[in-house]
Amino acid sequence: MSSFAKWDRDAYIERAGGLEEAERRRKALMARQSGHQLAEERKRRGLTQAQLAQVMGVTPGRVSQIERGELATIEAVARYVEALGGRLDQPPRWQLRPPQRRAWGSGRVRAGGWPRRHGRRHRAPDPGRASRHQGGAEHL
Repeated sequence: MSSFAKWDRDAYIERAGGLEEAERRRKALMARQSGHQLAEERKRRGLTQAQLAQVMGVTPGRVSQIERGELATIEAVARYVEALGGRLDQPPRWQLRPPQRRAWGSGRVRAGGWPRRHGRRHRAPDPGRASRHQGGAEHL
């Protein structure tokens, strides 16, 4: 038997002090992780913070803030990455809870989750039945 407990999302949100605080903590952790990865890439390329700061046109303190995750705006990170010769491709990030699927126009969520399409159901065409879209005088 494992001594690890299963992660309980709702309990974590409650311990954190609500959904907003849990989301703030998640973003801060992600920023620290991203900053650490940026610092590792800078070191791998053999640059100091001062050298990178000169390329970026900022102070070494600003580079340090980015690497610690204290300054994690898209603009700052993109500038950092470009100064290293890369390009920022930002994947989408999702909130802790997904948005509800809503029925079009009604504001209600269907029991099945997805809203039902309005109008008639689409059927495969019946080859024995004439279509009004085929043209010709016999359909008038």
